[in-house]
Amino acid sequence: MDINSIKLTVLYDNTRASSNLLPGWGFSILVEASGRKILVDTGADIMILEHNMEKLKIKPKEIDMLFLTHRHCDHIGALSAILSNKKKGLRVCIPDSFCHDIKERIEVSKAEIVIVRREEELLKNVYTTGELAGEYLGIKIAEQSMLLNTNEGIVVIAGCAHSKIENIVKKAKELFGNRILLAVGGFHLSNKKKREVEETITFLDPLVDKIAPTHCTGKKAMELFSSCFKDRFISCGVGKVISPAEIGLLTG
Repeated sequence: MDINSIKLTVLYDNTRASSNLLPGWGFSILVEASGRKILVDTGADIMILEHNMEKLKIKPKEIDMLFLTHRHCDHIGALSAILSNKKKGLRVCIPDSFCHDIKERIEVSKAEIVIVRREEELLKNVYTTGELAGEYLGIKIAEQSMLLNTNEGIVVIAGCAHSKIENIVKKAKELFGNRILLAVGGFHLSNKKKREVEETITFLDPLVDKIAPTHCTGKKAMELFSSCFKDRFISCGVGKVISPAEIGLLTG
């Protein structure tokens, strides 16, 4: 995949990068790559997602694939906004651990459902990590993340990183061995102690060129990432567009 074909637009996040867009607790990002449009998660609230998509002139019927990272409502709550106005032939990729009710909703909408268990190529150079084991409030949860295999390296897109962002990056390195150009998404560090966040940053620093934390990463963790990564840190929020020029390529 040509890195210059990639564009990432944050549609749902706790903060906003544009004043005419609505923030909300949750995450959604539109991936445009090689002429395809892939929506990763939907955020929690239908009205917020629809408002932001309308303002950004993004239509549900333009989306080729919906990629849902895990079953929590702040990531799939606005699912109906896409299914009710979907493109013919829409593919919806979900972890096998999703409950029957969600699977049934997707099937009833007549979208094509893709059940994910392990790593696989979903579209050319667009991969899922497969279900990675995680935990939230003592409850086990499986989560998938997206990997874009470009001619310059890997772009990692996480939903909430319940399986830990370290393990997601490890999986990307295991599968491809390439440099990680960018890791973007929720890193689930908002309830972690400073020492734990610093351990995560120490792990990621030599492996990831640029970092763009969102959603559940937490304000204090964001500040620590920014302090460590400096010009390699990308500030996000609803409306933020990450282009190939901003991802950039570092020497070495």
